[in-house]
Amino acid sequence: MAPPPVLLPLVCAAALAGEAGRDAPWLGLDRALEEEPERSLEPSGSEIRMTWNDRLRFETVDKRARLEVMARVHVDATAQRASGDLGRLAVWDEDVAFRRASFGFQGRFGDELGYRLRFDFARNTARLLDAYVDWRNLPFGRLRIGQFREPFGLENHTAGDFLTFAERSVVNRLEPRRATGAMIFGQYAGDRGTWWLSLTRDSDDLGRATGDGPATVSARLSGLVRDEDDGRDLIHLGTSARLFHPVGDQFDVTLRPESFLAPTLLDTGNIDLDRALSYDAQFAWVRGPFSVQSEWTRSDGRDDAGGRPTLVGGYAFVSWFPTGESRAYRRNRGSFGRLNPDRPLGRGGGLGAFELAARYSYARLDDVPNAMDEDALRSVTLGLNWYQTANTRLIFNYITGEREELDGRFQIVLVRLQVSI
Repeated sequence: MAPPPVLLPLVCAAALAGEAGRDAPWLGLDRALEEEPERSLEPSGSEIRMTWNDRLRFETVDKRARLEVMARVHVDATAQRASGDLGRLAVWDEDVAFRRASFGFQGRFGDELGYRLRFDFARNTARLLDAYVDWRNLPFGRLRIGQFREPFGLENHTAGDFLTFAERSVVNRLEPRRATGAMIFGQYAGDRGTWWLSLTRDSDDLGRATGDGPATVSARLSGLVRDEDDGRDLIHLGTSARLFHPVGDQFDVTLRPESFLAPTLLDTGNIDLDRALSYDAQFAWVRGPFSVQSEWTRSDGRDDAGGRPTLVGGYAFVSWFPTGESRAYRRNRGSFGRLNPDRPLGRGGGLGAFELAARYSYARLDDVPNAMDEDALRSVTLGLNWYQTANTRLIFNYITGEREELDGRFQIVLVRLQVSI
């Protein structure tokens, strides 16, 4: 078949090129392309890769710089009631609210410098949670400066995303939160133990230190006395101490059941307190899907009149994974971390991981002004956790208890949807 007339000039040009051979000048480009060496497609060390490993991560190819996106949403719904004096003491409403809604970043520059910045927006305003810089690989360990959680306790040292129950125990109301200052910390015995020492001042929601009295000194020591089966068989022991001077020599103790939406059942109001020494003992045992955790805390105060108010409390809980998982231990923190289900929901027919748990906790006030002598709040919590993936969980808690000096009992049903990266 003859080519269409419109293609005849192209056919003739191709024929002439073939007759002219390889010396045709317009073929020099072809020869140059053939002789050009192949260029490497390997990325340079400064290029950035985006990956996902339980959270979004941006990292240079040479791993000298890293930024991780942190976000979490905890939504609580409760139904609660109380009988007797407790029912008349406070309003027990059904409610739905955001417990946590935070966003932030963490990462590092080289092996020498780390950082974290995180805000929470669940209380209708921006509240600074963490804002610090870490100097790593120092001769003694690490140095942290900024706002951070004080090193005290086991439950208090475990992130809210990784708690076995929706809330920490009653006695945790006696323990410190975040403060602004400096902290040194590190590990010993390989990675089996941690130590922490901080010097801080109380800070507000924007991280500004408050008060002009002596700074607070906190210390924590933890260790694994047993560590077998790649962390599935371990025993954790730990202790903490804290010497603090309340701002303006005023201190307020409030106790409520282990629900963010529960009313306050015991409030001392502002009491005069010159200083207080708090200390605790920690124990945790993990054996495959079974675990036991317990903690005891005491705080001895001294007021200007020579009085010695005392706050003491503790908790103990047991948990079991019928799906076979084991609680994850974070060796660099000496506390527990994120659980990764063996068969996440939606992958290969997996249903995620299930955990059953039960806890008893109490907190007692002795010789505290504005409170009945030896008044106490006691609570029992039954829990069911459904971990669909490493980042999502449904929490079901049934909480019941009493205030020792008042008639009646409270009952709370709490459901939480938790998403965290």
